[in-house]
Amino acid sequence: MALTYGATAAVNSQEPGAIEKIMALTDGYGADLVADTAGVSATLKLSLDVVRPFGQITKIGWGPKPVDFSIDKLLQKSATLQGHFSHTWDVWEKCLTLMKKGQVDLGQLITHELPLDQWEKGFELIENREAMKVVLTPID
Repeated sequence: MALTYGATAAVNSQEPGAIEKIMALTDGYGADLVADTAGVSATLKLSLDVVRPFGQITKIGWGPKPVDFSIDKLLQKSATLQGHFSHTWDVWEKCLTLMKKGQVDLGQLITHELPLDQWEKGFELIENREAMKVVLTPID
């Protein structure tokens, strides 16, 4: 999906050899910027492995458990770890404005539309990785 929206490369972090692929794409130095939007500890650990020296990790998602590993790689690489809360009211307003103007096409991200009373099914689809984004629509 990232390639559809302009990314020049995409690596599935759950496939074997993901770190090696990322390092190969970055001439062995690692990524300048890593955006961790998943929130689980494993993705932050991967971020620390693949960020280049003096690079930046922006952590947007957070998980239910504290990290269970050392962040010494952050210090070794003199990298910056920045937290970001992804959904403040002003960000939502800006997003809605861009959508209204037709400047952002979210059609490919929305994989399911369900009536509001099927919200549990929507959460299950996302949790089971059967859906990217689910839109809940009003019940007539």
